[in-house]
Amino acid sequence: MAAHENASSDIEGRFVKAAFSPEALERRLQRIEHLGLTSRILAEVGEIGDPVELDRRLTDVWAELRTLDQLLREGYTDIEKVTTTADFIARRDSQKTAFQVTHLHKLLAVEIERRNPPHLRNESTVGMVDSVHERLDSPAGHLFWSRVEEKNGKFARWTTGGWSRRIVLVTNEVGFQDTLQRHIGCQQIRASIHDLPVINIEQFLWLPDDGNGAWFHVGAAIRETLCWADWKDALPSDYLSEVGQSTLPIERRQVDIDSDIPSWLKERN
Repeated sequence: MAAHENASSDIEGRFVKAAFSPEALERRLQRIEHLGLTSRILAEVGEIGDPVELDRRLTDVWAELRTLDQLLREGYTDIEKVTTTADFIARRDSQKTAFQVTHLHKLLAVEIERRNPPHLRNESTVGMVDSVHERLDSPAGHLFWSRVEEKNGKFARWTTGGWSRRIVLVTNEVGFQDTLQRHIGCQQIRASIHDLPVINIEQFLWLPDDGNGAWFHVGAAIRETLCWADWKDALPSDYLSEVGQSTLPIERRQVDIDSDIPSWLKERN
C-alpha cells in the first residue's frame, strides 16, 4: 500500500509559494496593524551582525506575526504583547488565554540524517506505511520535543488562575506539507506533551502553513488529548491571491490521531 496516495503532486510548491509570498505577508501586516503590536515585535530583532542569528530572530518575529493573524481569524480580542512568562494574552468570549509562541528552526531532513542509520535516511512518504513510520517517527519526535519541553517549562511560572495556557508552534518547512508527515507530526506532538513530567498547558496549536493548522486539547492521559486540524488542502485555483484572507473559514475536523494513516474521525450525532 502506498503511504500517501491522495496527496496532490503540487502541494509542496503551493504552500511554499504562499509562505514566502511578499504579497501575502503584506496583507497579513495590514490585517494586524490595527493591533499596534507590529513595531514592538520588530524592535525585538535589534541590531545583529551575525547573519545566522539574524535569520533566527527574523523567523521568531515571523512566527509571532503569523500567530497574531491567526488569533484574529480565530476571533480573539483584547490581544496584548507581554514579556513575562507568555508572549501574548488574549480573550475569546469569557476564556482568557496566555500564548507562548515558538518556531521550529531545525529541519526534518537533518534530524533524519542525525537519528537514523544509513538505510533509513529517507524522508519520503512513498512506500509501505510501517516503513515510513520507522523512518520518520523518531526524528519528528525529537524535533517537536525540544520546543514542547522548553515552552511548557516556561508556563510552569504562570501562577495566575483562570487562564488557559497554549503553546503555538509555527513551522514553514516544506517537509511538513506532506499529508502523512503532518499526521506523524500530530502524533509526535501529542506524544511529546505526554512525555513531560508535568504538563503545564491546556492547549497546543501547530501552524505549519497558511492553513488553520492543528489544535490540540490536552487531556490528563494521552488518549484524552484530542486534535482537530484544517490544513486547507482543498484550495481555490486563485489561492495565492486569496491566501490568508481574514474571512477564510476555519473548518477543523477531528483527527483520528491513533490511525497509522491520515484520517478523520466521523462526526457522531
